[in-house]
Amino acid sequence: LAHLRSARKDVLVASDRLAESGLDGATLRDLRGDGLTKRVVRVVWGREWAGQDAPDKAAREQIKRAQRTIRDARELLGEHLHTSDEPMENHAKLLLIDGQRGLITSENLLSYGGEKGRYESRELGVTFWSPVVARHVLGRLLLHWPAALGPAATGRSDAPLAWAVAGNEVWHGLNGIRDQLDFDWQSPAFIEAAVKDHIDTGNSGGSPVGVQPVAWDGLIQRAGSAPFAWVRDEAERLGLVQPQARWAPYDAPWEVSVEELAAAAAKAAADLPPRVQAATVSSSQGVFEIDPLVARILSDMCRIPAGVFLMGDDRVREEFPRHRVRISRPFLLGRTPVTQGVWEAVMGRLPHLRDVERHPEFPIIQVSREQMQEFVERLNRRPGGGNFELPTEAQWEYACLAGADTIYSFGDEPGPGDRPGVLERYAWTKRNAGGRLQRVGQLLPNAFGLHDMHGLVYETMRDHQRRYSAEPVTDPIGSPGDGKIAARGGSWGRCPVDPRNPAQEHFRCASRQYYESSQRVSLRLACRITEEQ
Repeated sequence: LAHLRSARKDVLVASDRLAESGLDGATLRDLRGDGLTKRVVRVVWGREWAGQDAPDKAAREQIKRAQRTIRDARELLGEHLHTSDEPMENHAKLLLIDGQRGLITSENLLSYGGEKGRYESRELGVTFWSPVVARHVLGRLLLHWPAALGPAATGRSDAPLAWAVAGNEVWHGLNGIRDQLDFDWQSPAFIEAAVKDHIDTGNSGGSPVGVQPVAWDGLIQRAGSAPFAWVRDEAERLGLVQPQARWAPYDAPWEVSVEELAAAAAKAAADLPPRVQAATVSSSQGVFEIDPLVARILSDMCRIPAGVFLMGDDRVREEFPRHRVRISRPFLLGRTPVTQGVWEAVMGRLPHLRDVERHPEFPIIQVSREQMQEFVERLNRRPGGGNFELPTEAQWEYACLAGADTIYSFGDEPGPGDRPGVLERYAWTKRNAGGRLQRVGQLLPNAFGLHDMHGLVYETMRDHQRRYSAEPVTDPIGSPGDGKIAARGGSWGRCPVDPRNPAQEHFRCASRQYYESSQRVSLRLACRITEEQ
């Protein structure tokens, strides 16, 4: 359920016959939708000879038709279309790596004899509606065939997908003899021991000798001496195990109380895009009115689930050592930084701004820490308020990563040089902002639905910079004695690349900067989740 929101709006189309079936006019109009729900369309196309010259005239014409179709789709879908002008080999398999609901129109998935007709790939299409099933298939691939993913396979196979699938397979094996077992065989600790025993005995399902033991060592380095506690948490986030303390696969019969079922249902509903539909909230005391401005702000916040991540960057002295952090409770975080329009509605006036810095949809800038605190206090005094605050460094970095284990939420490479690169699809930087402030929410969001986390303006944190240690921590927060007030995120006026010094690459999720009152610094609201929410 963790990616239910994105799975409901993201579509992946894989086809080597884009012009005839994958992206015809009717499909494009359907993908565009009603304009109210944003969709991200991922188009991957290709043939078995991708990367080589087309073997004949008909194939070359097919490529040209597909490229024209992509250009037409770009005109209609704009930034919501993710694709390349060039075909990619084994495109159908990318559905599993993408991990989202997708539409495959590819005969490569089925055994088929004879030459197919012009429109036949649509008839042979397969639709996946369950991201969990796709993640399970990918996890099993990683577990039993990790070397197939290249030299970095052992580094990647310690991801939770593979180990969660291993745990689920152990569970199903033991469930058949459960009546003969007189101990807690469903505890994460026992599931971990069974998986480790499976590896030690060399029964690795056809993997090359030594691959899984090396991957297990990587898992220990990443998650600690009892790694399946982390694996279980991540598996729950990915929907591969049920939300309960013991280990229970997603396809196992439920054996929980009515209260736990109700909590799971509430969690599933909460994973949908949080939008306040009416200006009322139910509570134990009845129903009370919400201030329209509070309702508006809440409707533009994203629910961030509880979870575990690795915080910091071992390459940078101020961000060392990288360590395990648990965010124990879900919370809400603003989809964008606070805008000037919202600030003025709460505070009654704006700070002194130049004309080029003033716009209702620009982030608020040139405000002091004291003014930020007053803004939060005034908002909390309104009906329906009371739980707004600034995020901590740990909450912000966790939300910025959005489940990734990379330098940026989208990967490790921002793109070299002074020209816009991959980063600028998500961030306003010196390479694309034109030397000026920009409106919030224009570029791509991360997997949690948050915009402008990597750029546009630095965002002020609730806490001071704490000193990191290697010990795992839960909900850490820096005290005033730890250092200056922290700021995160990067700014429209900075160049994101400095190959000589990672500490100067401010747009990284782990980058730690200091608050200042300037045209480069703003804030983003967090909100504690109560029973009423």
